[in-house]
Amino acid sequence: MSAANISPDSLATGQRHYDHLVSSIGLKDAPASLQLSALRSMSTTDMLDRLGVAEHSFMLEDEEFFSDYSGQLFDQLTTIPSWVQKVVVGQTKEETVVFALKWHTMSADQLRSQWEGIYSDPSYAQEVFAAYGVGKDSSHSDMVAALVAYTSDNFFTTTASRLTTEHLKIPGPGNPKVYSYCFDQPDIISKRPVWRGSAYHSVEIPFLFRHPQVAGSDASPEFRKTSDTFSTAVLHLLNGNEPWEDVSIAKRWMRLDGEKSGIANENDSLGARWAVLANSPERHQKFMLGMMLLGDAMGYALTAFSAESLAD
Repeated sequence: MSAANISPDSLATGQRHYDHLVSSIGLKDAPASLQLSALRSMSTTDMLDRLGVAEHSFMLEDEEFFSDYSGQLFDQLTTIPSWVQKVVVGQTKEETVVFALKWHTMSADQLRSQWEGIYSDPSYAQEVFAAYGVGKDSSHSDMVAALVAYTSDNFFTTTASRLTTEHLKIPGPGNPKVYSYCFDQPDIISKRPVWRGSAYHSVEIPFLFRHPQVAGSDASPEFRKTSDTFSTAVLHLLNGNEPWEDVSIAKRWMRLDGEKSGIANENDSLGARWAVLANSPERHQKFMLGMMLLGDAMGYALTAFSAESLAD
């Protein structure tokens, strides 16, 4: 779910994070059992605060787990490992809404200027703006929505789309089946106004596990339909069946969005913009400059969330 543009950390990076964390709680020279016990009892917020906003700790590049792994970013894998039989890959529609707090503090002109400033090629900048439906007269809300779409394509759509397209060009040695989806169901009950009405990062988790707010008797019919469709598909997968149609059949994908849930055509996918704007190595490099915008916004949002958590 929400396949991000990342790769596993090296063992050396994992060790560096571990050493930093145990030192930060005064257990640098303590027995390993005590260190592990302390880290396992640490909250995610506390751990992120101690690592710092600029650091992220991902899964480790463990040879016993990642056999046939080439060390590439997930979105750069040209061949799916031989042990893989099925891949389900996808994302939420507006992944990066959760990191958009800073953009709501900036004017439309400031947002457009910051966005345009990451490119050295003005013509490519205009092509990107056209693809996301914004220009010099766009409203603030339209600029924020476009930035969410663009950065979501950068950090999430890129991985899902490349895994799918590379699989279609060069199937893995184990001849795996790949299933693609987009979670479009918006959150209509969030207490955060900037999140409400969007399908943001991790919003699909309660639908998968059928939390009462989305699958209970008091939940909205749309929520229950989405939860039923999503959880049923996963049960099919875990029981050795197909969750929905394999992309190799007709390049189609699953939309998860209440009564609108169902198989959709390739041209309607989030990857359609990526396929046009990043259709060569040079253009892909330009397209991925959007990661700078997301990195800046993530740093602001994580700092704000940390301060909010401490206040609570």
